[in-house]
Amino acid sequence: RRGADVFTKSLQCCALGGLRVDAQKYLELLGTLISRDAAHAQVRVVLNMALPKGAKPIPLIAKDMTEEEARASFEDQGEEQEDGEVVAVKGPLPGGATFPQVTGELDVAEAEAAAEEEEDMPQVLEFHGCQALPELNGEFFFTSFMPDILGHERPVYMKEGDPVTGDWDLYAYFWEDDTDKAWCTGWWLSFEVGGEESVAYNPADSPVPPREGWQVVIDGKRRPDVAVFR
Repeated sequence: RRGADVFTKSLQCCALGGLRVDAQKYLELLGTLISRDAAHAQVRVVLNMALPKGAKPIPLIAKDMTEEEARASFEDQGEEQEDGEVVAVKGPLPGGATFPQVTGELDVAEAEAAAEEEEDMPQVLEFHGCQALPELNGEFFFTSFMPDILGHERPVYMKEGDPVTGDWDLYAYFWEDDTDKAWCTGWWLSFEVGGEESVAYNPADSPVPPREGWQVVIDGKRRPDVAVFR
């Protein structure tokens, strides 16, 4: 069944599940979309999947597009959505590519603003100088927005683990808790987005992981550290 709605939901499942495809399967997917005359934005999403980590993603809406062309780029040429709505695709996929979020009717101005905001947002941040837990140091790559889990559009960054050494993937994300739990609101470094086991915390209310003010979590206690994001 065609449609941007089905495409985005399927791609979300694959991304959150960490699905990987080899070059042959990737080319088969790309060829299928092109042969079916799929929405141009869908094809751009798949092209982004092949980019290396840290690479600048291909925008889903070209800057020189008219409003009509931008709307058409999210529509399949052969079949309309069952509910008649156009689905906007935005946000990143693992490895720095673009991750779709279903948002109902397409607001072109909103999509363009989001694209400009993403261009200004750092794609890679380095956690540097952590003394208490030096294994946290390393590069964190912009990987996705997770509004369904986090309730906001702030970016999520990931430091890829090493299966040889047994290191787990590490995520940097902003968590906003209830007003009566203000001490839980802030930026966290955890092995799972929204998970219970966290290794660092920063109370700053910033759009991206803050540079200074990090506290490492050891035996359930927060301890100030000189580590910085740069």
